[in-house]
Amino acid sequence: MLRRRFLSLLFLCAVYLVNIIVFPVHADGDVNLTDLPSQLANALGISVFAASLLASAIFLFAFLLPVAIWGKESVFPTAIIGFVVMGFLVAVGWLPAWVMLMTVLLVAGMYAVIWKHMLG
Repeated sequence: MLRRRFLSLLFLCAVYLVNIIVFPVHADGDVNLTDLPSQLANALGISVFAASLLASAIFLFAFLLPVAIWGKESVFPTAIIGFVVMGFLVAVGWLPAWVMLMTVLLVAGMYAVIWKHMLG
């Protein structure tokens, strides 16, 4: 019962966050992915860097949440999809490359510790 309420709350949060992104973009009638963080910054009154991080977090949340919920047996699918989405966000220009690099190094370090304990 609690899980169903939690998932419905996450769904409502995702719909709200998508509405924050979509309505400022469609106000001018033109959709430009590379200009979305600046439009989001203007709509929310925050800096462009914070808006690009917010937009990146929303995309990561949208792609990684279903994989994390249904892929409980292994973390590899979540990591692979996360790196692919981060690569897309770096290519579009929303996410700084150093954020992806630090994430890759952190995940590699965690897996190195796990494999070290597994191998003895």
